[in-house]
Amino acid sequence: MPKRCYNCNQKIEDSTLVCPNCGKNIYDENGNLNRPKVLYELGDKQSTFTSGDSNLQTNKFALAGFILSIISVFTNGLFLWLGLIFSIIGLIDCKQRNQKGKTYAIIGIVISAIYIILGIIFAALLYFAFSK
Repeated sequence: MPKRCYNCNQKIEDSTLVCPNCGKNIYDENGNLNRPKVLYELGDKQSTFTSGDSNLQTNKFALAGFILSIISVFTNGLFLWLGLIFSIIGLIDCKQRNQKGKTYAIIGIVISAIYIILGIIFAALLYFAFSK
């Protein structure tokens, strides 16, 4: 697989030290291969980070919402609304701050929504069963 310049994404030979297209160094001062930089635009905000960057943090609200949604399944919905609210806040926060955890937030929302729908169906069945 050929290397690419981290700055202009031009294909370069394995032995190349400087990109012939943009003139940027392929390796950093420590001798490590520079990673491609990705620019994300969110409204009027722009942020740049290195792809595959392990410094990205997992959003705490998304993770808490996921955990509370899972716990609410085993506690008959005790933390259901809290899990749903934390998951929604986490999803919004992940998008705004370019953090990991969107998957946790989405799964937390889905689990909470399914549990709420099942609760409504169960309540309706109980109502119709005992109203006669």
